[in-house]
Order: sequence, then structure tokens, then C-alpha cells
Amino acid sequence: MEARTAAVEFDTRKSFPDDLDDNHIGLDVNSVYSRASVSLNGSNIYISSGKDIKVVVRYDGENLTVFVGEDMDNPVLSEHLNLSSYLPEAVYVGFSASTSNNTQLNCLKSWEFIGSEIEDSKLRWVWILVAAGLSVLILLIITGIGAIFLHRKRGCKLDGLDDAYPNIDEAILRSSIAPRNYKFKELGKATGNFDRKNKLGKGGFGTTHHSTKELAGTPGYMAPESILTGRATAETDVYAFGVLVLEVACGRKPGGQTERDDYISNIVHGLWELYRRGTILEGEAPPPDVPAERPVFMWPPQPPSFTEWDNSIIGDRLPPISELAGR
Repeated sequence: MEARTAAVEFDTRKSFPDDLDDNHIGLDVNSVYSRASVSLNGSNIYISSGKDIKVVVRYDGENLTVFVGEDMDNPVLSEHLNLSSYLPEAVYVGFSASTSNNTQLNCLKSWEFIGSEIEDSKLRWVWILVAAGLSVLILLIITGIGAIFLHRKRGCKLDGLDDAYPNIDEAILRSSIAPRNYKFKELGKATGNFDRKNKLGKGGFGTTHHSTKELAGTPGYMAPESILTGRATAETDVYAFGVLVLEVACGRKPGGQTERDDYISNIVHGLWELYRRGTILEGEAPPPDVPAERPVFMWPPQPPSFTEWDNSIIGDRLPPISELAGR
């Protein structure tokens, strides 16, 4: 481990070409090469003269000054220095000497070390400032940890949504209308725990339940009997799908031509009225694959179920699309 030192040197030999001279003082910090040096020849002070020399070194935490001789008003060397950047908190104060090829006698006759103490009132303010600083630091750390936690929590939620819905646009995924993951308790409340008494039937996609007692649906797609019974069935779902097929085939909305979304002027009743008058071709011309001349187009005895429709697709026996919305 490298030793960390700070020293004021009194040099009586020019040890290398860049050394100042053989009668100078210098300031060394973690090196034998001085960061600042001053010759004493101009002060008529000679270290090797054999005379007693008084030296005072002062340090106030920011500046280090050196006085040599009896003049205590004009320092020989002054350097701005923050020793806390170079030395540890605990240090030793002492004296050291060395010789090279020649021998020289140097004697330290007396020395005195004076350290100024901090007054109690000032010390109290020091502790107050330290406590306040620590409180602010702890508050900042807690705030930072909380912010990181919330950010990661939100990131985990968004990552979960990214995994669950990989094909949804980024802007939609992070908006208020984005899909979200539901808890089992929420799903149980919304579905009525799939109670058997709410079972509607079983189709090609499994058992169908309804989870509300209120009549719900989009006008134009709802089967007429659903208004009377107030209950959705597998057949009413087939009816709604059939209306969608008729909408695609005829090229207009399921509402009436007068843009009223009632059950008298919807697409099914409108096409049936055209058929009753024998003027079905006066409406929107159906595509060639829609057999408009067949009476079953409007009102078959019973619409097929989704199971029958699935079986027809599998067996390559598609029924006329008109049967899906017949009544």
C-alpha cells in the first residue's frame, strides 16, 4: 500500500538537475519531488550555517504557510492546499532526516505543536448541520428507492401486457383503454362463477353461460324473442351472426333505410318485406352467391346452431347464408 505523506523539506543539497539549489525549502505531497519550493538565499538564511533557525508552519485547512527566521509577518512559502484530499483522517506528526554520500549533522533543539479547538457553540452547529445533511441524504435515498421500485413495478406490468398482447400497438398498450389482467375474484364476480343455472347451452366452442340478468345487446343484431324473454340463448347468437352475414352481403347497416335502429326497419324485416312484395331485387343487389330467389332466404323453420354450422364447414357442406338469420 502506498504511504501518503505531506512534508516541509529543508534541503541542503542539489540532488538532481531540476532541484532548485542547495539551500531551499519545499513542500512535498506523496512524492520526493516538491510541488512548491523557495530558495532561502534571498533571505540571508543558510540552513548549513550551524546557527539556530526558527521555523513556523501554519495550516488552516485551506492554506499552508512557512515562516523562517524572526519575521513572522512575511511567509517564505505559502501554498493553497487541502490536505484532506491526500491524507487519511488519522495521521502522525513527526520529523525525519536522511543523508546521501556526505554526512551532515542537524539537530532539533525544541518544537511545539498547537492545534485550535472548536468552540462548543460552533461544535453544536457542526452536529446540527451533520444531522440535517444525513436526514436529507436518507430522504433522498428512500425517495430514489421508492421511485425505482414504482418504475420497475410499472415496467413489470407493461412487460406482462407485452407478453399477453404482443400484437397490440405500443400507444394503445400504454393508454387508458389498454387491456389489463384481471384477478380471479373479479372474473368470478363477472361470470357468476359459471353457475349451472346460468348455462345457455353447448356449442362447437364449448358450454355457453350468461352472467347478467339484464337485457344487453346492439339494436339490429338482437333476435326479436330476446326482447320478450329477456334471456340470451344459443339461437339468438346465431341470429346475430346471421344479421352480420346479411350486412356484409347486402352492403348496408343492420338498421333501417331511414337510419332508425328499431326492430321494424332493420335489415331482416326490410328484406322480408321486399320478398313479400315480390320486389326483392329492387333493394341492394345481393352478390351472385346469395340465392335471393329462395324463400328460405328470409324465414327458415329454424336457424341452424353453431355446431351444425361447424360440422357443415368440416364436411364441406355449407348451408345457405340466409339460414343463419332466418325467422
